[in-house]
Order: sequence, then structure tokens, then C-alpha cells
Amino acid sequence: MSAVFESSYKPTPLEDWARSNSVCTLPGLFRNAITQHQVGAQRYLGAKVNGTYHYQTYSEIQQKIHQVATTLIELGIEPEQRVALWAQNCPEWPQVDFGISHAAAVCVPLYPTLSAEAIQALMLDSGARLLVCNTPQHLKAILSIQDALPAL
Repeated sequence: MSAVFESSYKPTPLEDWARSNSVCTLPGLFRNAITQHQVGAQRYLGAKVNGTYHYQTYSEIQQKIHQVATTLIELGIEPEQRVALWAQNCPEWPQVDFGISHAAAVCVPLYPTLSAEAIQALMLDSGARLLVCNTPQHLKAILSIQDALPAL
């Protein structure tokens, strides 16, 4: 089956785009899109709070992404190191994900329903140096297995 897929797939459009585009990273694409399309003041990411949607602009999100990236770098995260993200679906999730990319690190996304034992196995397998979580339950779970995670 894979041989059929490989022989019929032609990545020409992607290759042509890559040759003609000077931006080749997700952080670069994000920054370029904001500048090139002048969308900094436009609504980008929203969340429902007390029954009403509240939105942040592209520029506000970009600032938060840069804050996350700066914090990761100040914490000693180096390019290509793994940072785990264990969180519910929320506006902060893509901010942290993009912040990890902006710091040239690799995001290890973790399902919010995983047990502490599953998280431990994934953290050990990935070699994640840092874990970002967004609930007190997740924090309690990770603290209970922290001693078993030497890279953390």
C-alpha cells in the first residue's frame, strides 16, 4: 500500500513553494503573516468567559508567545530539547505550543486525560526537560512522579 502512495504522490507544489518562500519555520510564518497581512489588531483567539466570548488580537498573542519563548530560554531550554504540554483545550494551549516552537524546542503534547503513570512513560520516552500543565490536578500528578523523571 505504501508503495502505491509513494509512487502517486508528487510534492511539487510544496517543493515549489519552499524554493520561492524565504520563510521556512512555523514561527517565521506566524510573524510574517502578521506583518505581511497587517492583521496585528484583528481578533485571533477567543475564549468564552461567563457566557461571553472575549478575543485577543494577533499582536497580543504574538507578545504572549514571545514571553513563553523567552521564559523557556531563560529556564535553560535549548534548541531541539523537548518540552511537554499537558493541558486542557484552552486559549493558552496554542500560545505555549507556539512559544515552544519560537524557542526552537520540540513540543510533546500530552492528552489531558492521561494517568500519571502514562505521563511518566511518555516523559521518559521523549526525554522532555520541562512540563507545562494547566490544572492543579495535573500539577499534583506530576509532582507525585517527579523523582522518577531525571531529565525534568
